[in-house]
Amino acid sequence: LGIPAEPLFRSRSRIAIVVSTAVGYMLSLVAGIVDLMPVTLVLMPFIGFAYGMALDSLRDYRINAGKLGYDEFSDRKIHNIQYSGYFLGVSVGAVIAGICFERFGLLVVNIISGAIMILACIGIIYFMRDNNPPKEIYLPVNKWLELVSDKYTGRFLMSTFFTMGILFTFLLGFVPNYLETVGISLATSSFYYLVAAFFALFVGFIIKERLAYALTSRMRVIISSLAALLGLILFALMPTAKILVVTVALVGLGLGIHDYYY
Repeated sequence: LGIPAEPLFRSRSRIAIVVSTAVGYMLSLVAGIVDLMPVTLVLMPFIGFAYGMALDSLRDYRINAGKLGYDEFSDRKIHNIQYSGYFLGVSVGAVIAGICFERFGLLVVNIISGAIMILACIGIIYFMRDNNPPKEIYLPVNKWLELVSDKYTGRFLMSTFFTMGILFTFLLGFVPNYLETVGISLATSSFYYLVAAFFALFVGFIIKERLAYALTSRMRVIISSLAALLGLILFALMPTAKILVVTVALVGLGLGIHDYYY
C-alpha cells in the first residue's frame, strides 16, 4: 500500500482501541437490558477485558514519557498519578453508580459508564496521537512457566497478587453483601470505599514520602500484611458496621503502601 510501517501500526492500534471499547459498551448494554445477575456475571469478564484494552494503552504513554527524560516524568511518578486516578474514579464512581442503580436500574448505570469510557477512549486517541508504540520483546510461554516455577517468583506472587486478590475480594465481594444484610443502602455503603481509597492513596502516600529511607520492599510487604491482618482480625472479633470502617481503612492502607513491585 505504500504506507510507512509506523503510521500504519498507530492507525491499527487506534482502531483496536475504538473497536474494543465499542464491543465492551455493547456487551454492557446487553447486560443492562437483560438485567439478570447470571448474565451480568458471565459478560463481566469480557466487558472488563474490552474496556481494559483502552486503559492498557496508557502504559505506552508511561514508557515514552520515561524515555524523554523530563523532570517529574519518571515511570514511577506517572504510574502513581494514573493509579491514583483509577482508585479515586472507582470510589467516586461507586457513589454515583449506587445512586443511579437504586433509582433507575442497571441499564442506566451501564449507559453512563459506557459513554464515559467512549469519551475516555477519544481522549486517549487525541492526547496520544504522536505517541510512538513501544517495541518490546514478548516472553514465550515456556520461559514464562520457568519464571513462575522459580521459588523467588512464588514468594513474590504470594506476597503481592495473591494477597491483593484476597483483600480486593473482601472489599468488592464481602463488604457490599454484609452492608446489605445490616440494612445499609448501596449509596451509603460507598462511604466505606471512600475511606479505603483515602487511606490507600493519601495516608499511604504520606507514609511512603516521610519514611522513604526506611521503607524497603520487604518492609512494605510486612506493613501491608500486618495492616490487613489487623483489620480483618478486628472485624472478626467485633463484626459491626462501625468496626468495618476501621477494617477497610487498614485494608486500604495495606493496599496503598505495598506498591506491588520489587
